[in-house]
Amino acid sequence: EFCGGGEIRWLEGFVIQSSPVICDNTNSKHSDFAQYVDYAKKMSYTVKEIVLPHPNIDEATKRNIHAVPASVIQKMIEQWEE
Repeated sequence: EFCGGGEIRWLEGFVIQSSPVICDNTNSKHSDFAQYVDYAKKMSYTVKEIVLPHPNIDEATKRNIHAVPASVIQKMIEQWEE
């Protein structure tokens, strides 16, 4: 079971055998994206994890489209798993 809203488009990429298939989400913990990795591997895709630098919290608060408060963004960064 996938969550987040964009999973239907993501799964459709596999159905039409698109390459690359990109999962762009917060995914601050490995468990957040494990299901995507497992499914991609089952479909014989090569999986690459690309991690971008964390933005400044003030900038992230201004830019996010979901009205996530700075305190929540800070907590997400603190819980980040490399």
